[in-house]
Amino acid sequence: MFSTLLKRIELACTLRTIWLLLPFVLVALGFGLQPLKSWDYWWHLSFGRMVDATGQMPVANHFLYTLDADHPSYVQPWLSQWLLFKGHESLGLAGMLIIRNLGAALAFGLLGVWAARRSGSAMFGSILALFGAAFGFFTISLRSEFLAWPLFLGLMFLAYEVRHCRAKPWWLLAFPLATALWANFHGTFIFAPAMAIAFGIAATLDRTVGSKFSELSVHLNSGPSPFWWFGAAAASILASALNPRGFEVYTYLLASSNPEIRNTVSEWMPTTLTFPDIYGSLFWSGAAAALVLMVKNNRRLDWADLGMLAWMVILVAGQSRFLLFWAVTAPIILAPYVAKPSKVVKETPGLSELTMNAMIIGLMILAAFGAQPWSGQNQLAADLQIAPARTESPGLGLVHLDTPLEAIEALKAEDPATLRLFHDHRYPGFLLFHLLDQTPHQLVFVDNRIELPTQEIWRDLDAIGRGEEWESRLAHWEVNAVVTSTQEHDGLVKAITASAEWQCPISNELWVFCRKER
Repeated sequence: MFSTLLKRIELACTLRTIWLLLPFVLVALGFGLQPLKSWDYWWHLSFGRMVDATGQMPVANHFLYTLDADHPSYVQPWLSQWLLFKGHESLGLAGMLIIRNLGAALAFGLLGVWAARRSGSAMFGSILALFGAAFGFFTISLRSEFLAWPLFLGLMFLAYEVRHCRAKPWWLLAFPLATALWANFHGTFIFAPAMAIAFGIAATLDRTVGSKFSELSVHLNSGPSPFWWFGAAAASILASALNPRGFEVYTYLLASSNPEIRNTVSEWMPTTLTFPDIYGSLFWSGAAAALVLMVKNNRRLDWADLGMLAWMVILVAGQSRFLLFWAVTAPIILAPYVAKPSKVVKETPGLSELTMNAMIIGLMILAAFGAQPWSGQNQLAADLQIAPARTESPGLGLVHLDTPLEAIEALKAEDPATLRLFHDHRYPGFLLFHLLDQTPHQLVFVDNRIELPTQEIWRDLDAIGRGEEWESRLAHWEVNAVVTSTQEHDGLVKAITASAEWQCPISNELWVFCRKER
């Protein structure tokens, strides 16, 4: 028994294990040093709290005084919002950030293992997973899609397992089951049937022209019939109607992807060589490299890999927010073409090497878990400022540096029913969650449903922020308090702090809180 244990330790404490642990550790560390990145988190919590109180999907405006309270609004990700709220209620912000950090680390750790299996190299698998993680750091946040992309990753794994005959075709029943859940989580639920269609096309090519171009198609020709895949796609489309609004969910998708949004909201804008920042060029160079490698290794080409590449390029080229799905797809589609599969040789390290490897593995695991905000605050994030984090309590290292927590304390003395706040466009969800209870009030100018306010309302927000006719515009909307960023609304901040009709009890270099004289 003791000798068996030693053998297992020897097998675990190898260089291969270190390589496979690397993505998990680096991603856990990287996220562990970041505060909450997305302001949408608070908006999701506000709606999740409403869902918890009413047991229903929100279907109206509720929070904006710039629109009628009963103005129709379709909040499709109601179930993910409820789950985020319940998680926050039970674990607090620090606990939810730990889930974000370790969830992302586990995902890229597993991607590294999977990529290692496909490439035949733990080193290449780890490097590819870290390539995907670079996009993950940019895109993964505590929003409704945090519960959606794991479904995508799970279905992609299942699709490859079925395609390569390592799982029975009836496992494709997971596609409609996942879609039924996904349609209540996030608008990307259409990716499930789209993936099944892509694999169905790959199976069709295997049986027609595939063998002329790829030796792998000869082997895959014995896999599941295309009808399995297209059947899974059709069942998934039907399953997407299992939400409170049925097939109206597709109308919501069309409405939320209008040109105005794509031209004004950065994450909805196309991905180019120069946008977003370095990620645009990194994506296009990675996609081009993948295509070159596939052409170069065409005799080992898997049509499903080419289909997934083409699909991702179309998605990401149209909207940069889909870089999230490229992050978890790229390591897998690239893996078979970066290294020739080889037999795994079991390593038998000597005692000194075994000891060193064990120490490295132990330190890596300690670092990954030690960087998490278990204490309820994140001193490391506050000290290192890798992403601008709050440097004092409450919220030490957990939220962005310009989070107006002090304004919340001052506003809590006010009656929410009479408050009309003008604010930075990032703040509404934060203000709603902290100032309201389960009862909604028309409290904010706009909110994170970017498609809900009219274009005139958005233009009014921008004009007030620039300080253009700000007094008459605020009077028109009966605004009696302002909480906004000094950078986003510098024109307004300069004017309102100099006005005799407004008091600004809290003002700093990041944000101001001003109240109209009564």
